[in-house]
Amino acid sequence: MNSRASVYAVISVVLSLTVILLSPGLLWARPMVMRLAAVQGQDMTYVKALSEIAAGIGQRSGGRIRVEVSSGGRMGSEARALKRQINGRIHGGFTSGVVLAHTLPSFRLLTIPRLFTNNEEVLAFPGSRLERAMSATARRRNLKVLGYGSLGFYGVLSLRWGERRMEALPRDLYVRVPDESWMRKVHAAMGWRPVYAPMDDLRTATATGWVEGIVATPESLAGAFPPEGSDFFHQIRQMHGWTVFTVNNGWFRRLPPDLKSIVSDVVREVSARALRGALQREAQILGLWVSRGWASATRSSAWLPSKAERKVALTAIRKVERKLRIKGDVKRLWEQRNPTYGAVGTPVGVGR
Repeated sequence: MNSRASVYAVISVVLSLTVILLSPGLLWARPMVMRLAAVQGQDMTYVKALSEIAAGIGQRSGGRIRVEVSSGGRMGSEARALKRQINGRIHGGFTSGVVLAHTLPSFRLLTIPRLFTNNEEVLAFPGSRLERAMSATARRRNLKVLGYGSLGFYGVLSLRWGERRMEALPRDLYVRVPDESWMRKVHAAMGWRPVYAPMDDLRTATATGWVEGIVATPESLAGAFPPEGSDFFHQIRQMHGWTVFTVNNGWFRRLPPDLKSIVSDVVREVSARALRGALQREAQILGLWVSRGWASATRSSAWLPSKAERKVALTAIRKVERKLRIKGDVKRLWEQRNPTYGAVGTPVGVGR
């Protein structure tokens, strides 16, 4: 009798402990791990946002989620990191729109040349009808979009040639572009000769004259290849460098409802600040360069869309509209932001 009572007592204790350990209030005892990755280093505004996201999620979840951030490419290239995120080995992170478009063709929308031409258009895009239609397609690859960041607007840094500053940028310039097919296609359509050199070899390539210009955003140049001497940065703004914060959708769906809200709210709030902060940081960098004679003060009016660039843009727009099952919306937006000009290259005073 005593033996049977002892068995019942043990079973009762085990059941009680099971109920306690499974109760939502004590799930913090074994935190869930959320792994985030970024290719670039902590000097970029959008990458710094990952640390803020990690701290915010940890704090608001009461420690129930522990966020681990890996930056500087430790998880491999952007394409590799994105593949690992789709497979669930990484749970989230920022990916450039250029790379994301290879996996999700509707995200080519973010990389259409001249579709985004100023800060106001960039800031108005997240949450818009067009953005919602685009982000909904991410689920096809087991991803969910939670926010957006920015690399800034692309332009061209023309490198010194003797003591001559290239304020008038020739169209047959050999320019270093990121090692990516779409970027090469867009800049070839603009009349340049795209080439690629790894960042480690770029100084040598420019010193020999093989590379005459660099296609990049001001923030990325400021950290890796700032202008000097008679270098000159041209604010062409041919493309905005979007980054997209996504999470593995399967992992996200398995979260308890309160943790889903915490993750989505923190990422949305932090990425919105980071998007605005990146544009402000770009303005500060350009302000410094302009004061030192290293950059144009306004967007270059000498670089209006060429016929070849327009063809590339409109072809991409047709494909994106088919993917989004809409007709004419993106084309009308592009034409509204790029009105017809009498002659390509005619100055029309295009400003910020």
